[in-house]
Amino acid sequence: MDKTNNKPIDRQTILVEELNILQGVINRMSQHSLECKKWTLALATGVLSLNSISSSSFAIESLSYGYLCFLGVLLICFWFLDAYYLRFGRMFREQHKWLIENRPTTAQRMFEVLPRDDLLEKDPCRFNYLSIMFSVKGMAIYWILFLSLVGLIFYKMGAIGYLLPLLLLCCLLCKIFRSFCSKL
Repeated sequence: MDKTNNKPIDRQTILVEELNILQGVINRMSQHSLECKKWTLALATGVLSLNSISSSSFAIESLSYGYLCFLGVLLICFWFLDAYYLRFGRMFREQHKWLIENRPTTAQRMFEVLPRDDLLEKDPCRFNYLSIMFSVKGMAIYWILFLSLVGLIFYKMGAIGYLLPLLLLCCLLCKIFRSFCSKL
């Protein structure tokens, strides 16, 4: 019974409304993540196009370190921003699951559209920025662009022979990080 007007609380109606609200938030988070990927590709293309306009021909040798550094900063910023949106999307999906399981029996956290605080303690690797940033599923575009950028820098430096050991080291670090997270 609701104490204000003595009507019974219809938990099913509340559940449907809460799920609609959460679904809207989840859709916005995934849309923002997609926009980050679109803007990353557009800005990377734009930076490389600006370089080709200023040097009258597009050749790897004509790429300046300034453009490559600017592209690297843009890439890292959008990578973090995308991980932020993906993290909150995961957290809101967990809240969605919690609502489906618990709303019929409890009135706790009614119409609360904030991610639960206990999620980081429950599964720290799943909601950690680094684990999201290094996941293959959502971040492959950033990995491809980042490795291309590193390859261009090594090529310009004339140190292309050092690129393969660096890539192997990155793969090894990713495997170690994943095995560490799976043990938690």
